Amino acid sequence: MARKLFADLPSSSEVAQGVNSSARIEELWPVGTIVSRVQDFVESITDSDLYIRLTEIRDTISPTTSRAWSLLSSTCWVVSTSFLVIGLPLLFEMDRELNESPEPSSVAPVPATE
Repeated sequence: MARKLFADLPSSSEVAQGVNSSARIEELWPVGTIVSRVQDFVESITDSDLYIRLTEIRDTISPTTSRAWSLLSSTCWVVSTSFLVIGLPLLFEMDRELNESPEPSSVAPVPATE
């Protein structure tokens, strides 16, 4: 059996039939008051001078930021693939040369000088 999510609230048709004033809507449909309060809050923010100025700044900076991000990502790609192709084999070769022990027959003794 399905349970209604807002069982204690009247349906929208019940609200529409018994409504003569906006106060009656708020009494019968408290969700509507919450929505209207949120809408009023959003309107008060979007109408402010600070929000309008920040939107203008964002629109001005957006293309520059996009170009900078593109340049940065391309640079990171080139550096990382270059390291994989050139740097890792070089590191392995250097490590191998450092870890090789010289063979005893190939090393000539150093003559003692007096």
